[in-house]
Amino acid sequence: MLIKTKTLKGYALHSFDGEIGQINEFYFDDHHWAVRYLVADTENWLMGGRH
Repeated sequence: MLIKTKTLKGYALHSFDGEIGQINEFYFDDHHWAVRYLVADTENWLMGGRH
C-alpha cells in the first residue's frame, strides 16, 4: 500500500495509557525507497520533545 507522507504527518501515536504524541518527520532509505525512521513529537510524554 502506498500512502503519501504528508497524509501521515500529524497522525496520533497511542499507547495503553492513551495518546502519547504525533508523527512529525520522516527519514528515508534512498536505496530501498522506504521510510526508515519516524520522528515523533511526544509533547508531555517522556518529558516532551522529539524522540
